[in-house]
Amino acid sequence: MGTTVDCPGEIPHLSYRADLLLLNTTELTVTYKNAEMGCIEARDGLIPGHCQDSDEDPPAAVKWSFGDYGPETHALVTQFNGRETATGSCLAFAPRNKTGSNNQATQEDWQAETKDDFIKLEPWAVPCGNQWMKDHWDKWQGYSFYSVDASIEKCLTVTFSLSMQPVVAFVGGIQFDLLPGPLAEIDTQVRGLTWFVQLEPDCDSHFVTVGERTMQCTWLDGRCLQASAAEGLNDLRSALYLSQHRHQIIEQPLCKPQPLTAETTSTTTSTTTSTTTTTTGLFHRELQPAAPSSMVAWFKSDDANPVWKSAVGAWQGRVTKGSVTRKVEAGNGATKPVGYLAGDSNAGYDFGKIMKPDFTICSITRYVQGGRMGRILQNIHPNFLHGHHGHRTGVAHYSTWVTPWDVPSNTDWLVMCGNNKGVVYVGNEQRNIAVRHGVLHSEDFNLYINEGFTGEVSDFGVMEVITWNRALSEDEMWTSMEYLNWKLATGHLSKGPEERTGIVITIFEGGTGGQGGHGLHIKEAVQEILPHHPAAESSMVAWFKSEDARPVWKSAVGSWQGGVTKGSVTRKVEPGNGATRPVAYLAGDPNSGYDFGKIMKPDFTICSISRYVEGGRMGRILQTGHSPNFLHGHHHHRTGVAYYNAWVTPSDVPSNTDWLVMCGNKKGVVYVGNERRNIAVRHGVLHNADFNLYINEGFANEASDFGVMEVITWNRALSEDEMWTSMEYLNWKLQAHLAHQPSAESSMVAWFKSEDAGPAWKSAVGSWEANVTKGSVTRRFNAGSGAAVPVAHLTGLTNAGLDFGKIMKPEFTICSITRYLAGGIHGRILQSGHHPNFLHGHWSRQTGVANYHGWVTPHQSPSSTDWLVMCGNNKGVVFVGKDGKNIATGHGPQLNADFHLYINEGFANEASDFGVMEVITWNRALSEDEMWTSMEYLNWKIQAAILYQPADKLSMVAWFKSEDASPAWRSAVGSWQARVTKGSITRKVEAGNGATKPVGYLAGDSNAGYDFGKIMKPDFTICSITRYVQGGRMGRILQNIHPNFLHGHHGHRTGVAHYSTWVTPWDVPSNTDWLVMCGNNKGVVYVGNEQRNIAVHHGVLHSEDFNLYINEGFTGEVSDFGVMEVITWNRALSEDEMWTSMEYLNWKLATGTQ
Repeated sequence: MGTTVDCPGEIPHLSYRADLLLLNTTELTVTYKNAEMGCIEARDGLIPGHCQDSDEDPPAAVKWSFGDYGPETHALVTQFNGRETATGSCLAFAPRNKTGSNNQATQEDWQAETKDDFIKLEPWAVPCGNQWMKDHWDKWQGYSFYSVDASIEKCLTVTFSLSMQPVVAFVGGIQFDLLPGPLAEIDTQVRGLTWFVQLEPDCDSHFVTVGERTMQCTWLDGRCLQASAAEGLNDLRSALYLSQHRHQIIEQPLCKPQPLTAETTSTTTSTTTSTTTTTTGLFHRELQPAAPSSMVAWFKSDDANPVWKSAVGAWQGRVTKGSVTRKVEAGNGATKPVGYLAGDSNAGYDFGKIMKPDFTICSITRYVQGGRMGRILQNIHPNFLHGHHGHRTGVAHYSTWVTPWDVPSNTDWLVMCGNNKGVVYVGNEQRNIAVRHGVLHSEDFNLYINEGFTGEVSDFGVMEVITWNRALSEDEMWTSMEYLNWKLATGHLSKGPEERTGIVITIFEGGTGGQGGHGLHIKEAVQEILPHHPAAESSMVAWFKSEDARPVWKSAVGSWQGGVTKGSVTRKVEPGNGATRPVAYLAGDPNSGYDFGKIMKPDFTICSISRYVEGGRMGRILQTGHSPNFLHGHHHHRTGVAYYNAWVTPSDVPSNTDWLVMCGNKKGVVYVGNERRNIAVRHGVLHNADFNLYINEGFANEASDFGVMEVITWNRALSEDEMWTSMEYLNWKLQAHLAHQPSAESSMVAWFKSEDAGPAWKSAVGSWEANVTKGSVTRRFNAGSGAAVPVAHLTGLTNAGLDFGKIMKPEFTICSITRYLAGGIHGRILQSGHHPNFLHGHWSRQTGVANYHGWVTPHQSPSSTDWLVMCGNNKGVVFVGKDGKNIATGHGPQLNADFHLYINEGFANEASDFGVMEVITWNRALSEDEMWTSMEYLNWKIQAAILYQPADKLSMVAWFKSEDASPAWRSAVGSWQARVTKGSITRKVEAGNGATKPVGYLAGDSNAGYDFGKIMKPDFTICSITRYVQGGRMGRILQNIHPNFLHGHHGHRTGVAHYSTWVTPWDVPSNTDWLVMCGNNKGVVYVGNEQRNIAVHHGVLHSEDFNLYINEGFTGEVSDFGVMEVITWNRALSEDEMWTSMEYLNWKLATGTQ
């Protein structure tokens, strides 16, 4: 097995030799005149050329070593008065005889006449840094430059020697041949041997990193070159230095090592040799704003704090009046929790004199719902505002109005950049909205919140602020906009000190998985940590993590193990009560008790997530006995209270049943929720010994119905900063999208995923494909029946059948999500034939039952049409729903052969009207822990808010998003802006009519008209969410007259399309629910949540683009209407693409928009 590289940093080519491991250098040679130039890695790119591998024969002995050495370059050190002084100069060489114009050297000047000749060079002292060289490239063409002491490539260096001849190579240029046979004698010493080579986390070193179809080279000045190969990895070399239009020079902060996982293994048999290379993971770059060298200040969201320190310069923001607090939460356009400063109109803040006469400013700010709405970022001398003014959002006044000022208001986060040279960007559209330049101020000035025009103040949130000392170019400004939009979407926070970047090398002999062979794994990786992390882990006593919550709850720190002391305590996984995603926790009633152990120290800090249960008893939850008298979080219907041998917080506070995030220490610091404000009124009283932490033990008459999600304790009083770091972790955990996965994938036989559900359903494991055996099976996508979000699934009636294949083993585990259809026939769903007599999940109107050739569960169960999450094996373990309790009453028999899994086949007289969302089978009986992990995955899947998107944004003409709906509705694609043509149109936000959560939309009556613009192409696809209004006129909604076009509604009918001819049946019923509908002119139309093409004809091709209207065109066929979303494309989408877009619209209708 081997990798060879033509030039440093190029893509390896794989080869194989089984006799010995051989590491050869990539040798650079300079050839004589008229031969092709040698391969040189320049400071600003790769000069194309030729590299030759060493052709020395390998000696016999084996020796190897690993290090981080790389070739270095050197600055000039000059002696003055006996001292060595760095002059800031670097050394350059050029051939003495130069034939180029203006004293430039040519490639030919660097080539000797013969192999035995040398070239005479002359030295030059030049400024260091390649920016100088770039600025004067024509003067120094063909000169060689040295720079400061640093490695050219920060790479793993492998030294391999045979006898006394060392051969050095880099990861970017290694040739490996396999280890010799005798090494098999020390197989156990070599297999799994791993090195972790530490790399610098910053970007001031050379390195080459390759992502999927992407290559990057980085140089010492911090800039880098990126290229993507359209045709695959092999084209990246030419893409870097030949395809000029693909070059992307990036400023320093973007040039960071990117995660790359590459595994190379080789296997041999007696007759064949094969090599496999696998690259896993995509090339994910961390976005950064442009031009850091020109920054004045950078107040990062990660650091937002009443004393907010800039990441650039020595600036420090300060509160000037009132109260300003740090919050961490999602919402208002932030899809993940973000850190920001919040205050009301009485608060003021000063970022310092960070505004220059010539400036650019970028920010993320917002109004607060229901609060005062004046200016946020402002000054009075000069008259300056950026972002907000008088209920308007996305405006700028830089001593004059730079943008239109009559724009609507909203309370979402506003991403906005502007400079004084007439460039302003807002949101995620690369469109300059400036109408004039700003007026140049004569000196630097302060940037304030709520200071200056004190009569125009606001309730505010400020997430990030960056300023520069010049007007950025449009490209630079858009790079910074992309960074801010990315940060708003990812909730990205800075890497913790625990995160390391490095290369992991594993060498093994003898193969894996019981197969022979040899291999070497090289992995450049990031050791992942949580985006948030509690502070001071070295001082922790115990850490009971949510993901480990069980009746026997093991601490992640120390050897503590929580245990039930009385009654019943169960594990649950569900969202709600303030948790935006499913979270794992322990639940119990007042008869239950729990002991975490003696984890409380005399000097302590405790953090927790806990809650009361709606309708239950509300006393203490986390508490101890009478000595000391301790409670944390809850007491007698009150939430957010603490008594540490004395009342540490106010005790007369309201109650609620949401999850309470709370940290406290005995030194008088207590935080509650997502507001950084110490609510403690006094210190706790010191206890003289360690003590236990209980639930419902101690003051037993003050017990509660409870949920406890996480508990952490420390052996000292954390500082306020440490405590807030831990609060951010807990708040993040309550909202973070932690994707679950089923366990033991290596033992899976088949995995039919919900997202792949279809009549020809392909397994994600193995080569299984389910097939319809009779009748009709349909893919649907909707919420309800226990699914909090739309889920993809197969549905059919009793006359439909499906065969998953022979995926059931004699020893097995099966997990599934299935359900009966309301009002249908209820027999078996998942079953086999008579041999064996097998059913899993449903039988004769009963739900949650299993017969594995014998009843293994009770079979007198109630019926339900909700989704049933269920796992079972033939060794007497069955789980149902969210209750981690084994309901099996016996084992299933050991069978003697594999068998099929069917829907409605086998016992055909016991068929059902069914829905099937997911099915997984394994070739062994999973343990209870493994099975519960898989149950958590399935329960998570019916509740997880997975983000959907419409298909092929590149082909979109316009995309009018629900969240942007307004009378002046701007498209998220292109520069379209819709307009009212007559009457009155208003924005509304409400649930109902098929929307399970509030959605934003435009509403109007039959007197109103609207024009989306000429967004319809001759070849088109259109998708929309529209509806009639109850009791109103019902004609057309989306329409035109030339051509005769309507989409969605006509003459009291819903779900119809006329594209210059009837494309769908037109005699259909009417309703006033939201209609999700997509159609193209090639005879494909989808309606609702069923993947079934209802078109009966193609549309008639129009000869030119045309407008899309509401209530214009056929003015005698108008409607009272609601329009929530409209998307058009410049081509006919495929059926798969159209269904992807349908799933997005159905998802949006179910999850809501604001």
